[in-house]
Amino acid sequence: MTLTRAARDHGASDSDFAVGVGLAALRWISAGYGYELTGADVFMTARYAIEAARNAGRADEVNNRIRAMIAEEGSRPGGGPLSMFLGKDIGSV
Repeated sequence: MTLTRAARDHGASDSDFAVGVGLAALRWISAGYGYELTGADVFMTARYAIEAARNAGRADEVNNRIRAMIAEEGSRPGGGPLSMFLGKDIGSV
């Protein structure tokens, strides 16, 4: 969860960096990496990425990228952690 912490810690001070690490964290989570992840971990990672995106003026872009990750998971048997915990409505994150 190092990437998630970096997204949290740099969301206001270096928003573009925080967006990048937040999206990277979500990509790794989606790929099945992470130790004993919970729904709260997934939700908070998305929240930090989206907050940083708002600060950087990139909210629509990042929301669309997260939606694309969720859609990609939906094509896998059984889905994945993003689709399970975030669903399709990431705007409320």
